[in-house]
Amino acid sequence: SGALSLLDQHTHTLYPHINQFIDGGDCGDTYNYAPPEQDELVSAKLIGARMKTHADYTRVELRYEMHLPRALTTDRKRRSAQKTTVPIRSILYVWQHTPMLEFHTTIQNHAKDHRLRVHFLTPLQGSTAYYDGQYEVIERPLGVPAYDESWAEEPRPEQPQQAFSYIKDTSGKGLILANKGLPEIEIYPSEHGLGMALTLLRCIGWLSRNDLTTRRNHAGPEIPLPGAQMLGT
Repeated sequence: SGALSLLDQHTHTLYPHINQFIDGGDCGDTYNYAPPEQDELVSAKLIGARMKTHADYTRVELRYEMHLPRALTTDRKRRSAQKTTVPIRSILYVWQHTPMLEFHTTIQNHAKDHRLRVHFLTPLQGSTAYYDGQYEVIERPLGVPAYDESWAEEPRPEQPQQAFSYIKDTSGKGLILANKGLPEIEIYPSEHGLGMALTLLRCIGWLSRNDLTTRRNHAGPEIPLPGAQMLGT
């Protein structure tokens, strides 16, 4: 999958499988994500790597390919059998004396009706996470609250943020995933610890639809938005 592993030499903590690209279908609209009835998850395949060391930093260039379904089927219940190739280029900078990895990722998107996320898996345990907010850092519980059929919209595990999200354990070990203006992240428990899934692209073609599994009725006018498929670079 081309995922990386990060070793924090100060705390001797290993973060396995970081910068892992995973794609799934999206039959939602500009208001809400909705997975298709029969989804297909696809991981990126590493096809090339190049490293160059400078006095102050090391630069690693990683090239990936994802063979994604072209779109949803006409009944919108599954992803199509026809495939298209989506190249991804990730440039990683490791700076001397700076406890930070810097990623610059470029995607050539040729697929429709999908959600592309980048995952960071950690060994950390916890039931809450921290997110940037309006002049504050917000602590929110993981998962979704209890709900019933009276809710017009199903609660989702994704949370809003604009600049960073942060997880830590009781010993003080933690990981911050900072970004520039990507508004959605999911922090989830796994068998190894907490994972972070940052949404890079949501590619959908409608302002609003009334056939979502995650919401009843419309949230706005039913207008096609082909530009929201985010085709291109």
